[in-house]
Order: sequence, then C-alpha cells, then structure tokens
Amino acid sequence: MMSSVPNTRRVNNASRYAAGFVIAVLLLRALAAVVVPIMDDTEARYAEIARKMLADGHWTVPQFDDGVPFWGKPPLAFWLSAGGIALFGAGEFGPRAPILLIAAVLLFLFWRFVEECEDAPTAHLATVLLATSAVFLVSAGAVMTDLVLLLALFIMMSACWRFSRDGDVRHGLWMFAALGAGLLTKGLMILAVGGLPIAVWLTLTKKWKPFLARLPWVSGLALAAVIAVPWYVAAELKTPGFLHYFLIGEHFSRFFEPGWEGDRYGWARGQPFGMIWVFYLIGLAPWSVLVPAYLFIKRRGLDWMDSENDGTRRELVLFLLCWVLAPAVLLTFARNIIWTYSLPAVPPAAILLAMTLKGSRNAESSAPDPLPKVMTTAAVFLGAVFIAGGFALQNPKWVSQVTYKPFVEQFKSLCPDATCRLWCFGERIHSAEYYLRGQTKRIEQVSGLFGDEHRARHFFIGLHTVVNRLPPPEMAQLEPVRRYGKMGLWRLKPKPE
Repeated sequence: MMSSVPNTRRVNNASRYAAGFVIAVLLLRALAAVVVPIMDDTEARYAEIARKMLADGHWTVPQFDDGVPFWGKPPLAFWLSAGGIALFGAGEFGPRAPILLIAAVLLFLFWRFVEECEDAPTAHLATVLLATSAVFLVSAGAVMTDLVLLLALFIMMSACWRFSRDGDVRHGLWMFAALGAGLLTKGLMILAVGGLPIAVWLTLTKKWKPFLARLPWVSGLALAAVIAVPWYVAAELKTPGFLHYFLIGEHFSRFFEPGWEGDRYGWARGQPFGMIWVFYLIGLAPWSVLVPAYLFIKRRGLDWMDSENDGTRRELVLFLLCWVLAPAVLLTFARNIIWTYSLPAVPPAAILLAMTLKGSRNAESSAPDPLPKVMTTAAVFLGAVFIAGGFALQNPKWVSQVTYKPFVEQFKSLCPDATCRLWCFGERIHSAEYYLRGQTKRIEQVSGLFGDEHRARHFFIGLHTVVNRLPPPEMAQLEPVRRYGKMGLWRLKPKPE
C-alpha cells in the first residue's frame, strides 16, 4: 500500500505538468491568432466568406463574391467563424476564435479517450505529441475547415471504438451525429477518413457482422439526416446545380483529375502520386523524425506489436493503424491535395507514438518517464518557431509574401478618406478584400479611371509581373508607393493641370 502512494503522487504531478504544458501551448497559439495577419489564399478566402455571411445574411449558401455562391464546402465552419466575427470583430482573432475553442475541446476529448484505452501517462504523452505536431499547431488557429472536420472525425472514431467494446446504443448514436456534422463540414470526406478505416478494421477483425447488427441504423441515420440533409436540400433549391458540382466535382474530379479545370474558386494542385505520405511526415513533424531517431539510437522496437499484449490492446493498435493508413492508401492516387490532408491521421499516430515511447505495459514501473524529455523537446521546438515567427512579423517584406495586410495598412495611412479605392491587379486578393470589408475589386486596366477628377484617390496592389504587362501609356500614369518583394502598391498620378 505504501509503495502506491509515491506512484499516485508521481501520476498526479505528471497530470498537472502535462495539463499546464498543453494549456501554455494553446495560449501561445491564441497569441499567434491575435498577432499573425490573416493569410492568403485559403484562410483569407474563408474569413471573407464568413464576414460576408454575417454582413449580408447569406447563412444558407455562403457567398464567394457578390451574387456568386460558394459551393466548395458546406457551411458549418463558416457559421462558426461568422459567430466569432460577431463576437470579436472582423480582425485576426474573430474568425479564428471558434477554431481555437474546437482545438481545446478536441485535446480534452483526446486525453480522456487515450486514458480510457491505455492509462494516464500514455494520455499525457499522446496529448502533448498531438498538440505540438506541426499540422495540428497550424490548424488549431487557422480559418479553415480541417479542424472542424477533425473534431467530427475524432468523435466518430472514439465512439466507434467504445461501441465495439460495450455495444452501448449511445455510442452508436454519437457515431451518426458525428457523421452528420462531418457532412456539414467537408461532405463525403468524413466517409473517406472515418468510414473507410472502420470498414477495414471490422473486416480484418471479422467483427463486422455483430457490429453492424447492433448498430442503431434507423435512429442513427435519422439523426445524421436531421443534422445534414436539410441544408443540402436548401442549398440545391436556392442555387440549382450545387449537388452535382459538390458531390461529383469536389469529391472525385478534384482528387483524381490533375489540373482539374472545373474548379470554380481557385486552382487544382497537381501533386505527384503518393505525395500524401510526404505530407504525413511533414504534418507529424517534429515527432515523425525525432521518435524514429530515438528508437534507432536506443535500438528499441515497436513494443505495442509484442505478442505478449492482450487481445484488446492488439485490436486497439490495429484500429489506430487502420485509422492512419486506410485514408493514406486511398489518397495515394489523389493528385490535388494539400498538406493539411494529413491532419485526420495525427491523433491516432500520436497515440501510437506515445505507446512506442512508453514501451510495453509489462515494463517496470521504475522505467524513466519519457514525458519530461518530450515536453522539453517540444518547448525548444515551439520556442524556435515562435522566435522565428516574431522576427518574420517585424519584416514587412516577409509578411507581404503571405498576406497583403501591409499594403492595406499603407493604403489606409495615405488615404483614410472613405472615397478612396484600392484595386487589385490580376487575381483576386482575398486578404485585401477581408481587411477592407469587401471594398476592393479586380481590375485589368486603369485607363477607365483617367477621367476621374479625384483620380489620385485610386490605389492598386498586385504582382510587379502583372503590372508590367500594362500598356506603356497606362504604366506612365502609375506612381509607385511601396514595394515588398514581388508585390507592390501604386497610386494613380493626379490629373495634369
């Protein structure tokens, strides 16, 4: 009895240290969400869609531009960001605040799940690994749909595991509720990153018959339908053609057609086959490098694959592996993907890495706890990232490579009058639109503004390569104001006397 007291005290201390560390990470991420400008293109585009939703009342179908519906994603993430803007304003923190809250909720649910499946020390370790992985850290405070989907996915997967253990109908209903939320976030993607791993796991464990027989299909599908179907019907009725574009174009053409020309809102990214595996390594950094290096140095294997482990743990490991690998195998053949597609795999990968670092359950209790070393390593990693980011924010040339906020601020300082206008050369510049509350438009030529008596109130931003393609007579009427790298700010010269 006496020997259990120090162990209990050690576990309690580890809980406090781990909780304090994760809270500190979230606070640092919140600070970054306040001071880092809204980034082009994806984050600024989604922030502007959420701002338009709140300003113009387009709650059913988000608007990409005035009178142009956005069919690229369902609205759940935009609803959340619009709510954040309503509470905190259309600055940096407003649209990001709900995503930060979701990150905190997800980390708490994740910790509880790992503690339930393994033990408290593994839960502490896995939560720290998840919170400090590159793709989670970036997504935790960015205006994107990925973290909203991850919360729905995690609820689905954790409920699936619990349902497989006890058959409790409530866990089955949580699976379907998460399915409905996922359909409102990224559509059928929830089936690729959640449904596919579950199907593979049930097949490999030969549990699909009893699992499917006990699943509350009628009430569960009704619950998912109540959550998601009304919006899909309303969106199609309001903007005919939505269902075909979203279900066919966004789910199949985007992934399997290199340079898909049907993209209405950007461009398709043609990646090499198998790029998802590289994104996995990047997304899980630095742990995707440091943990294998540690195992190599210590000459340790994967203890969770020991035959001594009980059947439940082997099933858990297989469940986590299916969660990580099944979507990656599918996306190996996808061409139009980005690095955030690695995010759904990070929670199960973090659990597997924590189990690896912890070692076998049969290890002696006196074995050194890896948590202090992991937190120290994470602190060094985060410190380097935030210091580098702080220096970058002090240099407008670097900031202007990812956002046009410095140009917008320069424009406002030179011409605070509401009659001034900022035009964008070439492609739409979403960060400029967001920071100017939509008061900027694309322009291809400037000759149409020559007759304006107050022509000096017209400013222009864009790439120098685009501006240099203007006819010489138009170029002669532009006065350079500021240049940061490849981008610049110009104004129209005053009308000659």
